[in-house]
Amino acid sequence: DKVEFKKITANCLKKNGFYQYKTWFYLDLDELFIGVKIVRSYYSDMFYLDYGVFVKSRWNNEEYRQTDPHKAK
Repeated sequence: DKVEFKKITANCLKKNGFYQYKTWFYLDLDELFIGVKIVRSYYSDMFYLDYGVFVKSRWNNEEYRQTDPHKAK
């Protein structure tokens, strides 16, 4: 069931320190910023986890954030 899978996955991410901002879950570490999104396949009943890893030292400031997700908690 789609709703149950999303709920279980969201709870697992939150228990491991991720917080939700819109449809993404984020983990803000000292040197990394990690984003995870739960995506349903258009072609089957499968789900995927899209993710991105940002290395903070690659930017001079916090331009990798379009908005401040901490305020959306």
